[in-house]
Amino acid sequence: MRVVFFILLTVFLAACKEDELTNQIVVHQNGLIVPVPEGFNIEKQPNGFRFVEAGQLRTPRQVTVSYVASQPVGVFDHHRHLRYATAFYSVDHHLGGSAGRIFDFRAMKPDRKGWVVIAATDQTEWVRPDFDLAWQMLDRAQGRYNAQGR
Repeated sequence: MRVVFFILLTVFLAACKEDELTNQIVVHQNGLIVPVPEGFNIEKQPNGFRFVEAGQLRTPRQVTVSYVASQPVGVFDHHRHLRYATAFYSVDHHLGGSAGRIFDFRAMKPDRKGWVVIAATDQTEWVRPDFDLAWQMLDRAQGRYNAQGR
């Protein structure tokens, strides 16, 4: 009976985390399609979108999603399997003051004729953030370069 309880609890908690994304999407002129997270403001960028957590927050979470033609330069020393691709990522941290360390997350996945790239920041005093929202967004984001190659 305990095993069934823990399985149901795990499924329930996984479903709760998935709720951070709405059913809405944003589409960039370069073909990038990104799910919109609940409670975030959206800013259009040259190659994608920047999402900033709304509200009177001391250190709001930020996520930037881009679609680029060439593989990004940098050290992506870990990998994680998503539904339809393997993502490569890195997490760095530095001192952030009284609110704790600042964590910088960068990940990329190949998609059609380009790369979906995501960058996220979070600040915490106690534990390393799991960047679950960024992972959900990367998993569901798609790129479709248009005829002009933008």
